[in-house]
Amino acid sequence: MKKSLLGEVILALLVIAFSSTSHGDPSSTAAVPPEGTGMGNGQNLHGHRGMGRTQAPPPTGPQRPAPFQLTHPGPAPWPYDALTSAEKAQVDRNRDTRRWDDINAAYASAIGERSSLAAAESAALQLGLGSVDLGQQGVVP
Repeated sequence: MKKSLLGEVILALLVIAFSSTSHGDPSSTAAVPPEGTGMGNGQNLHGHRGMGRTQAPPPTGPQRPAPFQLTHPGPAPWPYDALTSAEKAQVDRNRDTRRWDDINAAYASAIGERSSLAAAESAALQLGLGSVDLGQQGVVP
């Protein structure tokens, strides 16, 4: 008795829910707005004009440099002669570019090592291993 009553209540709720939605017969004219209501003037059913999106114009000005590409900062905000002796010493130390290749290579190596570790950690998480030591599970970077 209780099961049949529960089934009838659920069936009644489903009938009410389906009849109150607009997912019914697509050939029905109920979704077409009547003339003179302001809905037939190019607006969609939500009152917004235009169905397409307009694209933003392409950016103007100088092209952006590629990632990690060195760019010229532009004119110096003050001349070298206007610097104090301590500031000139700092500038002179930074003019020596002989070790820059070593420093850049070290950064590139560290990034490569870290990216392989990140890929291994991501694989472990996708396998559901969590923060378990990857070497014990056979996940090798």
